[in-house]
Amino acid sequence: KISIARSSCFGHKKSSSDTFLIYFPFAINIPLLTACPGLISGSLICADTKPLGISALPPLITMISSLLFLILFNVFIILFKSLELSILGIIPNIIASSTILGMIGLFRIPLDIMTITIAAITIGIAVDNTIHYLYRYRENFKKTMNVSAAIQLSHNNVGYAVLTTSITIAFGFSVLALSNFIPTILFGIFTSLAMIIAMVGVLLTLPSLLNKFSR
Repeated sequence: KISIARSSCFGHKKSSSDTFLIYFPFAINIPLLTACPGLISGSLICADTKPLGISALPPLITMISSLLFLILFNVFIILFKSLELSILGIIPNIIASSTILGMIGLFRIPLDIMTITIAAITIGIAVDNTIHYLYRYRENFKKTMNVSAAIQLSHNNVGYAVLTTSITIAFGFSVLALSNFIPTILFGIFTSLAMIIAMVGVLLTLPSLLNKFSR
């Protein structure tokens, strides 16, 4: 059994969120801790988490997300050859990922390898649904030359596919909420919510934007 407790480290004035005392009930011999520098005394490790860069995660996520959306925007332009469709198509993806990350921050859930993955999955599913929907909308618009009719036709074929796949995936990930491991529970709950939010963005937000701004 390994016990971990937040504490001050040998008289050093550290905040409780930065310093951990880790007790191993057996003898250890670690010549150098490069990833997490700390003071080793017998079986007691006093480690400082600041070198891990935990406090730098939110700005890093913002930078990576901005770069990702810029790449997706360029991909949309290449696929649809339309600045208007590219702008309208990227909006539901931004809303979906921002909503999930906002909820994680609102409930003060720590960012780890599980929670960070949720935003990536959300963007992946939302982009996939957006491409399917916009492609079908463009084909239907060429036939009807009417925005409302093209949206209706797109809902009748691609809309059902997006609805069924999103609900199926959401139910599949929701099973993880039955786990006893808290990170897995959070991953299942938020990923299921992400699927629903991405679906709503494609089936409601995107058609509304197309109906208002597309010509």
